[in-house]
Amino acid sequence: MTKTFQTGKTYSTRSIGDHNCIISVTIAKRTAKTVTATNGKTFRINVYDNNEQIWPWGKYSMSPIIDATDRIDSEDAAESYDYLEDFNNVASRHHY
Repeated sequence: MTKTFQTGKTYSTRSIGDHNCIISVTIAKRTAKTVTATNGKTFRINVYDNNEQIWPWGKYSMSPIIDATDRIDSEDAAESYDYLEDFNNVASRHHY
């Protein structure tokens, strides 16, 4: 049985390059092939090892991957960052 993303739930992962960088996405709605975050960003779902997964910052070398087993509780969600806010902070430090 494939582990799937559920609407209203928050999922997160840590950056490979910076353990203190937490990327989180709250699912607002979903279809069979996509999920949409609460900020309106839509991600295409990939299934690997019976788990749905998304790439919140896009696909590139060492990009963070969030899968359906990465769900966090609401108390933990308050401590995590919105993925876009986190990306903007990283981008401003690296001058893309």
